[in-house]
Amino acid sequence: MPSDMRTRIDLYGKSFNWITRKDATNAGDTVTLEIDIDQPGWYYIGISDIEGQAHNVEYAFKVLLV
Repeated sequence: MPSDMRTRIDLYGKSFNWITRKDATNAGDTVTLEIDIDQPGWYYIGISDIEGQAHNVEYAFKVLLV
């Protein structure tokens, strides 16, 4: 994530119903959202800056299914 981005990760269900979120404590922190999902289906991930800022720096995120 950009070093000045205070990251928020949101998880939504198939109808875009909000399920949970994880926020960075400080700008530039790595954020990890872990959740046990007991139902198969469609889920959506939203990544944003808590401060509402726009960033033009490339970044990557990883989804791990266990």
